[in-house]
Amino acid sequence: MSNCTIGAKILSAGNEFLLFKNKDFRRKNFEDRLVIRNGVFAVEGTESWVDRSVEVDVFSGFSIAVNSSGLACCDSNVKMKPGAKNYDILTQEIVEKCKSVDDAVNVVEKAVHAQPHSWGNIVVATKHEVATFQVADWVEVFREPVQTVRTNHHIEEGRRPMVYDGAVGSIKRYEVARRLLEKVKDVDSVFDVLRSHEHGLNGFSICSHGTLSTVYGYVVHVKNNRVVFHACRGNPCVGKFVALSLDFDDEESLRMAGQAYPSRRRPQIRYSANARFPLKSRVNCLVPLGTVGKFSQKEGSCEKTRVYC
Repeated sequence: MSNCTIGAKILSAGNEFLLFKNKDFRRKNFEDRLVIRNGVFAVEGTESWVDRSVEVDVFSGFSIAVNSSGLACCDSNVKMKPGAKNYDILTQEIVEKCKSVDDAVNVVEKAVHAQPHSWGNIVVATKHEVATFQVADWVEVFREPVQTVRTNHHIEEGRRPMVYDGAVGSIKRYEVARRLLEKVKDVDSVFDVLRSHEHGLNGFSICSHGTLSTVYGYVVHVKNNRVVFHACRGNPCVGKFVALSLDFDDEESLRMAGQAYPSRRRPQIRYSANARFPLKSRVNCLVPLGTVGKFSQKEGSCEKTRVYC
């Protein structure tokens, strides 16, 4: 079981937007693994929701990512379907193949039509629009001019939301996140959304405590074609967001960002200057002092590919 609160908002049409996610697992500690390759900066998806050793964590697809065209994407679990392909793979395909919401619609509809997928929500954001893809046995796309929010259920007009897989507080988190996002004006105010304890220190709040704990918070901020990826390991209410400025034209800058990311796992870096989307920005990697962690040289391996959130 996994809880996630995801969303996006355009702050200045054609210029600035935010995409965010809180990732909640039935385990108190988790170490992300980054993928940096071919114009993509991504956090891998995982099915390792319960407490277990890092050697058996299974990674595949992307949980949240941004590409050098300025498109960002993240997802949340709704319902696992035995034998189906996971939605984290769809998130990966979007950021690896798409520059716009139109591109994403074509990629997702084609993939879901070709093969069954586990059910999820995928939020896609560009500086021009935001959209939510509700992935089930079919795909429903909600395109929005300003903002969108999803948690761990699907929304259907005129019907009560159906919550699957034991997701805790999905409807309450959705209602709070939607209301708080209306007031978001900048990066600091979206941090406050991810720190929210409106329903107490429990799994009903966006910043989750208890059996289900928020293991990471993320914000992607794109402004003036400059991309900053913010990551907080652990509960955002007590943790510190590390700001990673991404220059997709500078391999060394991306390596520095990977090393500064708040995880002890070694990032997976494969850089090919000829296989990226153009984004005309050159920004140095700026991170607070003391945020560079130690990285393990040992990585677990597994051939399983079912991955969620």
